[in-house]
Amino acid sequence: MEMVKKVKLDNNGFDRLSSLPDPIRAHILSFLPTKAAVKTCILSNTWRALWTQLPILDFSWRTDTNYFSRRDNDTVIRIRELLYEFLDRAFLSILMLEKLKLYVPGFGSELKSRVDNWVDCAFGYQLKELKLHLGFDSSKETRYSLPKTVFSSSLITKLTLINCEVNESSLTDMQLPSLCYLRLKHVYINDEGMNNLLANCPNLEDFNCDTCYDLNTLEISGLTKLKKAEIKYHYNRPLGVEIEAPSLLELTYECEELCDNEGYCEFELYDCTNLKVFKAIGAALDDTDLQFLLEKLPALEQLQLYHCDCFRFIEILSPRLVHLELIRCEWILKATINTPNLKYFYFEDDKPIELPLRGLTPRLKEASIYLKLEDKTDKWYARLVKFFAKFRHCERLGLCVGFEKDLKIPQNVRMKTRPPLSGVKHLFVEVRASFKNRTPVSFVEGLLWLAPCLETISIYNNQAQICKSLELTYEMPLKGQKKCGCWKSLPINCWRHSINRVSIANKKREEDDTELANFFRTARIDGKIVECCNKKSLSEPQKKPQKKSLVDAGNNNDLDTIVKANFLPYGRDFDSHHPTGRFCNGKLATDFTAETIGFTSYQPAYLSIEATGDNLLIGANFASASSGYHKTTAKLYCTIPLSEQLEHFMDYQKKLAVIAGPKNATAIISGGVYIISAGASDFLQNYYIDPALYKLYSPEEFSNILVQEFGDFVQRLYWTGARKIGVTSLPPLGCLPAAISIFGEDSNECVDHINKDAMTFNDLLNTTAKRLQHQLANLTVVVFDIYNPLYDIVTKPEENGLLETSFLCNSKSPGTCKNATEYVFWDGFHPTEATNSILADDLTAAAISLIS
Repeated sequence: MEMVKKVKLDNNGFDRLSSLPDPIRAHILSFLPTKAAVKTCILSNTWRALWTQLPILDFSWRTDTNYFSRRDNDTVIRIRELLYEFLDRAFLSILMLEKLKLYVPGFGSELKSRVDNWVDCAFGYQLKELKLHLGFDSSKETRYSLPKTVFSSSLITKLTLINCEVNESSLTDMQLPSLCYLRLKHVYINDEGMNNLLANCPNLEDFNCDTCYDLNTLEISGLTKLKKAEIKYHYNRPLGVEIEAPSLLELTYECEELCDNEGYCEFELYDCTNLKVFKAIGAALDDTDLQFLLEKLPALEQLQLYHCDCFRFIEILSPRLVHLELIRCEWILKATINTPNLKYFYFEDDKPIELPLRGLTPRLKEASIYLKLEDKTDKWYARLVKFFAKFRHCERLGLCVGFEKDLKIPQNVRMKTRPPLSGVKHLFVEVRASFKNRTPVSFVEGLLWLAPCLETISIYNNQAQICKSLELTYEMPLKGQKKCGCWKSLPINCWRHSINRVSIANKKREEDDTELANFFRTARIDGKIVECCNKKSLSEPQKKPQKKSLVDAGNNNDLDTIVKANFLPYGRDFDSHHPTGRFCNGKLATDFTAETIGFTSYQPAYLSIEATGDNLLIGANFASASSGYHKTTAKLYCTIPLSEQLEHFMDYQKKLAVIAGPKNATAIISGGVYIISAGASDFLQNYYIDPALYKLYSPEEFSNILVQEFGDFVQRLYWTGARKIGVTSLPPLGCLPAAISIFGEDSNECVDHINKDAMTFNDLLNTTAKRLQHQLANLTVVVFDIYNPLYDIVTKPEENGLLETSFLCNSKSPGTCKNATEYVFWDGFHPTEATNSILADDLTAAAISLIS
């Protein structure tokens, strides 16, 4: 792609940037990675020492690992020595320092005095945050003992130590009154040293102990402000744990490799009465340990037990427990669960039939059961039915089995028992083995025997690319009419007596559903014909976009923010030829997509005056430009954060219930389409320009944070009723004009490393979307690929009917904006209506799969 970049030069050739005061130029440098900031020292004498004024330095630079792997040993040693010599000079030159990340590759005893000097120098500048990581040479057996300056700072608030040693001399005259976060990974420290260290951190809030050597017992006490703790140990090094922390809210206890009885260790909690979340992974806890543990945790709300193979007969009595997971605890024989407030239960094991559950309450909203079934005798199926009966009051139930026959209860077993899942309304079933050609009718009939009052059924088979959904509606029983009586002990009308309509939809591949439709049409006992239809013929649901300027339709207009588009030339080519708040000359890609799938009008911005009365029946737009997944992005630009957008949506639900009635409102919400578009602002307008972020997190780490926020948001949206969610990927961020101007380093090409960051994020986004769809019953999550079509447009504009990618079409470029249809970008971040129209063509297929 050939691009022309205009640079305005001073008529007198004067270097205005270098003439700025040092504090201003230092502030400009603070937005660059440390490596790039240091390189500015070669520009001129006025720049030579400017980087030494930066408050945040990142000397991790671990990306050189692949570089070293391609060089011989002598070259590696020479390059490392150059790095060490630079660090020698750097720590003598810097003028101030608040945060430091230091990675020392190839550490050996010969480097100890130099590392000591670097650390002492850093703490001499009133350091507040330190991450020290020593990369050991595999040919050397060396420990690095930390100097006592690390533990005698009254200012340090965050400390991460990896591959270090803490001995008695390190802890001499120790005091860490301001320390809030402490992480120790692969650190050599004994019991006395750890006790001494923690005793001198009175304000510690977050503690992470990851496989510390020489540690036999970890005692945590006296930390009245500790809120979160993560403890990890190796089964070869059993670790006794004793915790007394009245303010502790979240605790993770993990064995690095799965342990057995031989890896048993003591685990005791004292005065942790406020603990809400406890997660044990591979931990050597037995039945008695768990019972005593729960007795001491009256406020526990979430319990997650993963691969805890020492359990046999467990009893879970917890009055406030809401969320319970039993995953791959393979030796459990019996579980008694008495939790009156339990709402979410997840179980995975190869032998669930050996796990009789007791005490599950009618309040259970959702459960997910992963089964690996073997014997198929009548006795075995009878026990399976009894097992399922524990979830009869669960509103949403997910089942994962190996084969379709695992859930087909034999007729002679059915005659001796009743349907176990009479209260289940929504059933999600995943079959791991492939169906032959289509979803068998007998399999669907078997599901309806298990749960005779289902409203929705979702059947998923990845191997056969099957994803089928069925919606069942029923006749309302006449006043005074008795129940059908198929099962005298069940006060219900089963599907064979009251079903009147079935909607069938296939989301991945088309199936011939003729046999299934015929089965339902004649399934009623009284001979009435049941209406069957393909779900695609139903009226299209609402579309409710969430977040970001690529879909913002005007929610920023009345905010106290500079990020607005309620003035010309924005909106000049829209239907009304007036600015609407859209960051474009005309329509957004979501506008075109909505038109394609059948919408005849545009959803109003929720904060606009149009979002009232019957206008809310077509949906609403909650998006806010320059907001993002990261909580600080919206704060930087005074826009609407993600949490507040969700509050607006919940407020919208209340208004909708008044307008349409509660029942219709519920149907509208569950049938609506929700579009999430975010992430670009998080990177371009936050991460890349904020040293506090890009020096703390690598691009991949930051992407993980954003994707985790995305996952959390989808789950919150799901629990408010959303079932069809689309999310846009990141575009090729490095090809946006703003990115090229700021980060292009005088190049006219796309910035490759920024595009790679976008692709990393997109990969994580796709993985998370698939996981969420598997975890949450009846949820459809579709990722709209923006990256590839926009990259194709930018690199091949002529093939897409566009002529100009070199300039922006806006009021700042007079003479180039007479026909915006020739341009790719409208401003530094947003495409023109012409580009959006092309993008919408690529999004249509995904949109159809979402609504179908």
